[in-house]
Amino acid sequence: MMEINSLTTQLLISLRKIKNERQGGGDCYLFGSALTQNNPRDIDLLLVYDYDKIDLTSVLILKKKLCRVLGEDLGKNIDLCSLSKSESIQSSFIVEENCQFLISL
Repeated sequence: MMEINSLTTQLLISLRKIKNERQGGGDCYLFGSALTQNNPRDIDLLLVYDYDKIDLTSVLILKKKLCRVLGEDLGKNIDLCSLSKSESIQSSFIVEENCQFLISL
């Protein structure tokens, strides 16, 4: 059983590896059961990207990489949602889902 703080620490270590390979991918948030359960079945992440810094093809490539690397490192399924920066401002998803900021990629 992985503790919540341990899971978040492992998640940040893996995200920092990806961050070191690229800049300007967007902001990564954690939400869902990983915030409240010691052993969640999956990890829910939100990627908020900026069209001015990254094109849609690069967003899709980044999402695939995040799912692969984080899934391998953490041994959990990764459910990754994405919103453009403007979509995140227009919607209340971040507030409604109690998303917790992790890192800027």
